[in-house]
Amino acid sequence: MLNETQQLTNEPINRSTLANVKLYIQVSYSITAMIDALGGPQRVNNVLSTLNLPPISHKNLKVMERRAGEMIEGFANLSMDQRCREAFEAEKSNAAEDENGTENMLDTNTDSHTDMTDTNSNNSLPYKAPLSDPVLREKLQNLFEPVISKAASYADLGSSQACEHANRAASLRAPKHLHYGESESLDFRVKASAACINEGRNYLSETFKRHGLSPGSFTVPYNSKKDHEREKRQKKSKLPEQKLRRLKLKEERITSKGACEATEGASYESEISFSEQAEDIERIPDAIPKPLFTAVSSLDNPTFVIIDLETTDLIRRNIIPHIVQIAAKEHRTQTSFNRYIPPQLPMSNEAEKIVMGFIDSLALFRSNFPKIEKYNQPFLAQHFCKEEYNAHNAVDDVNMLDKILIAANVSKELLLKLCYNSNSHLLQENFIKAKAKNLLSFHPLIASGVMKMTTAENIAGSGLNCAHLKLIYTRKGEDGLIDVLMSKNAFGKPRVSNDKKLMCSVVQKMGNMFSEL
Repeated sequence: MLNETQQLTNEPINRSTLANVKLYIQVSYSITAMIDALGGPQRVNNVLSTLNLPPISHKNLKVMERRAGEMIEGFANLSMDQRCREAFEAEKSNAAEDENGTENMLDTNTDSHTDMTDTNSNNSLPYKAPLSDPVLREKLQNLFEPVISKAASYADLGSSQACEHANRAASLRAPKHLHYGESESLDFRVKASAACINEGRNYLSETFKRHGLSPGSFTVPYNSKKDHEREKRQKKSKLPEQKLRRLKLKEERITSKGACEATEGASYESEISFSEQAEDIERIPDAIPKPLFTAVSSLDNPTFVIIDLETTDLIRRNIIPHIVQIAAKEHRTQTSFNRYIPPQLPMSNEAEKIVMGFIDSLALFRSNFPKIEKYNQPFLAQHFCKEEYNAHNAVDDVNMLDKILIAANVSKELLLKLCYNSNSHLLQENFIKAKAKNLLSFHPLIASGVMKMTTAENIAGSGLNCAHLKLIYTRKGEDGLIDVLMSKNAFGKPRVSNDKKLMCSVVQKMGNMFSEL
């Protein structure tokens, strides 16, 4: 600091002069920080007072802002001049390369256009196949004819990404809600943004050095670290997998927006209340997600409980059977529970054949004992325990399942792999109910070969019926149908399928059928 002071003054150093110079340097740093990151004078004083430093009057801050702003502006102008010269030289070099490349291409490619197309693949086209529809070809030609006629004027246009990045950088230093408008402060903040984009965060240290201030023992390493992180992000963003991820996210956003427009109808549009005509405001139901049955993680020292239910019947025609008996047994302590419940429905004949267990014994034994002949509980009891039991009593069911698990030497780790979230059964029930309710409407589509039964079941289970699909087609056509069927549900999974080829095939057939009605 003493060297800095001697550079700034020619008079002998005394305590008063040193204090004034220190204050000047501190204020210069504070004003530069105000332009670069903090915002207006009020925010600077908020930071200073929080750090237990004396605040600076707004009038003095504005005066000092002009001095610091001119420092930054001078450095930014030099930086922009240098970048413009570099861009001009790069443009000249690219133009020369393009001219040489065109001459070489004209010299070597003397064959017909047909021969040239043989060397090119159709990898950028859907399904790697050329477009063969003459009607589509004519539509595309009519669509691009105005663009082709003005191709020369479009040749010099580049991506708007750089402009968008500059706008974001400037908005961080001059937020709209602070109303900088056409003020001098806005000019300084825009120039600071330009210098930061061109030179990185180290533009601050370079500005300080050009005006006799210390680059900052903390400023330099911190800004160098941030510049290094920015360089790594820029390199990473140019990798093919990152570009592919951005394209995928963009496609998901487009699909989501299209699905909202197709499912909400006119209610998704603006100024709907000002329209005098009757609007299409019927809303398509939200997607009913399939249960994922994913393993439950982070279970420390879990307690395994075997539960069995005896019911009056199976689920038939959306009628839920009544529970007549509940039995449970804790696997480790052997503590048991049993209750009988008076049913409100008569017991069906098929109910005599039902055995249900809380632990998914079917999946467990199928995956770990694949060579067993059968997997029903009476057979498992005979196979592992050499016993027979009353298979239509919940208490006997849970006691025998507990014995089977012990005899088969099923470990706690193996049981944990098959544990799933408790709401999966509720989701499964909702999906089955929706499928039973909507599947009948898809029978004409299945019979005419528009879709297979599996696809119809997935669409019906997601909450859609044939009338919903017709309404979506009326609103947004085939694109709307694809967007809705491939949109994400509450779990981030596709509503029906993420197989775009399959969905396009089904939707095209549906569109043909709906247009004929």
